Amino acid sequence: MASALVSEDLSFDIPCDPVVLPCLPESRTTEEPPGCPVGRSPDAPGYGVFKNLCRSIWPERHHQASAESDKICIQHNKKLKFYCLTDEQLICLVCKTTRKHINHSVCSRDEATSRTKKQAKRTRRGIKKRFKKFRKFLHNEELERLSLLKKEEKQKRALIDVAKHLQNLSFEVLVNMQDIVQYTPVTLDPNTSHPSLLLSGDLTTITYQEEQLEKLPNNPERFQSRSMVLGSEGFISGTHCWDVEVGGNRAWAVGVITESAQRERASLSENQFWEVAFYTDMYEAQSLHEPLTALTLTTEPRRIRVELDYDNGILHFFDPVTKTALHTFKDTFTHRVFPYFQSDSCFHPLKIVPMKLSMRLKKHRLPAEVCASMNESLDESRSSEPLYENVELFKVKEAQ
Repeated sequence: MASALVSEDLSFDIPCDPVVLPCLPESRTTEEPPGCPVGRSPDAPGYGVFKNLCRSIWPERHHQASAESDKICIQHNKKLKFYCLTDEQLICLVCKTTRKHINHSVCSRDEATSRTKKQAKRTRRGIKKRFKKFRKFLHNEELERLSLLKKEEKQKRALIDVAKHLQNLSFEVLVNMQDIVQYTPVTLDPNTSHPSLLLSGDLTTITYQEEQLEKLPNNPERFQSRSMVLGSEGFISGTHCWDVEVGGNRAWAVGVITESAQRERASLSENQFWEVAFYTDMYEAQSLHEPLTALTLTTEPRRIRVELDYDNGILHFFDPVTKTALHTFKDTFTHRVFPYFQSDSCFHPLKIVPMKLSMRLKKHRLPAEVCASMNESLDESRSSEPLYENVELFKVKEAQ
């Protein structure tokens, strides 16, 4: 009997319809408000289930209705089967016969879609073609720039070699021969020259011109704001001297400036510099740590000598012809400094004057291994005996 009851109970169908679950009374004792586990809403038996069901059904039907409404003419409640090419909008059959569209160019909706797709393809092909040309142009431009950079690098190396050669003069001369040579203590660095400055071939003369030079490399070290140019070599120690022929130039400045100069700026107020200048018929001296000082001179100097004593922090300007002192700066040099020159006069150039130095020779004997290396570099067929043996070189030294 008991087994029959058990089998009868298990034969009932399992209920699958939505039901409302009563909230447990024990949940009233918790701090949080009670909530139905199915409806997910506190104290709202039954309503949460129906609300969630409506939310899940509503977006789908809403989007379907919206999509269908986009194909129906709002004015005539007809399907939008035509496309007005004049007004560029979809219209129905009734709209096509109205006064607004009667004289317009009209085609079917499918034909308009096909035309739009074809136009999109043509536009895409045109964009790809132009983009391809643009990429080719950029590639050629890149190759040209790289070629210019290589050429410029080669020129810079040549200039550096020339500068080293000029600053390390050595001659092979006869024993005990003495001579007097001209030596330019400072040569100009063309990579820093302002586009309005024209430099001579030996890099010692500066000429200002109104029109800027074309086809100059846009070097980061080139001055753009002031018509200035630096010397090719900076100084971090020792004593140095150079003369500048100003002549009748009425707008010039000479001095030294630190290596960290901001060359793009029009003013030197934020850089360490020391200069003597002549502008608007007035001689003046100034530096970063010294205000502008007007210089009172009885005669106009035609030549300016700059003497730098780096270790003792002294920079002296004077007229070497009349031996008249112009100005002396006393400061502490902590960075590499470069000679700099500025000219704003088209009529008279600035020129670095060569200095005449009495020279004497000092004999040096090359090591045996150097002579052997020199012999190996020659063609052995020229001579059976070594050409270089106990070679003596004569290097130029400044006379005391």
